[in-house]
Amino acid sequence: MLIQKNLLKKATEAIVAAVSQLKVGQPFDPETKVGPLISRGQLETVTGFVNRAVAKGAKILTGGKVPAGFDKGYFYEPTVLTNVEQKSEIVQQEVFGPVITIQTFTTEEEAITIGNDCDFGLAASVFTKDIARAIRVANRLEFGCVWINDHSPIGSEAPHGGFKQSGFGKDLSIEAVHDYQVTKHVMVSLA
Repeated sequence: MLIQKNLLKKATEAIVAAVSQLKVGQPFDPETKVGPLISRGQLETVTGFVNRAVAKGAKILTGGKVPAGFDKGYFYEPTVLTNVEQKSEIVQQEVFGPVITIQTFTTEEEAITIGNDCDFGLAASVFTKDIARAIRVANRLEFGCVWINDHSPIGSEAPHGGFKQSGFGKDLSIEAVHDYQVTKHVMVSLA
């Protein structure tokens, strides 16, 4: 997560407070906000990402472990990390677990440059009160999906899929139907 430097303290406090309140639990419990990971292997992957980041200087602001009382299943606490470098593994790779990192930017151009500085491009969000800026930044971000002032809503009428190493093709919408078609062009000259 990139945060404008002059908003870092306030935004970090709000993020940590919100993430700390996310209830980890069983998927059918209506109070649950964070369920288990898909497998033991994915739990080990997420744990490895966080542990390696901490070994290289990252600081855990909340989370960072299997929650107490969840020794059965593949649960991991929602985690916020800071003091990470742009080139670090946890920033550059897709973790696919309840982990976010916090970094800062000063200018719009720097935010775009940092945001695009990775091999992956599944989804991004832009939060701002300036809609012209939001559209301008969204157009320049190299991600298959960019939300403005929200994160994660997916509608069946909108295509979903990544750019770069996050995959190709789309699911959902008419775009997904095209992946199942074999299109042929036949041209006849009658002259």
